Amino acid sequence: MSNENPKRGFSLTEAANYCGIPAKTIYSAKSRRAKSEERARFPVLGIKRGKQWLFLREDLDRWLNELAKKRQ
Repeated sequence: MSNENPKRGFSLTEAANYCGIPAKTIYSAKSRRAKSEERARFPVLGIKRGKQWLFLREDLDRWLNELAKKRQ
């Protein structure tokens, strides 16, 4: 079975796994009380529905690509 329709949105835990970072990093950055340096560690905007976060694959990919460019 091919994966013709890849997943478009990720939960907080799925986004962390996709990016290879601890979920705590994202959770801290998205906290209401997060300081600017915490937000800078994970600047990807998310959509909050109730208590759940949704992160779009294209936003995660854009951020990861920016990080890769900085390493070059």
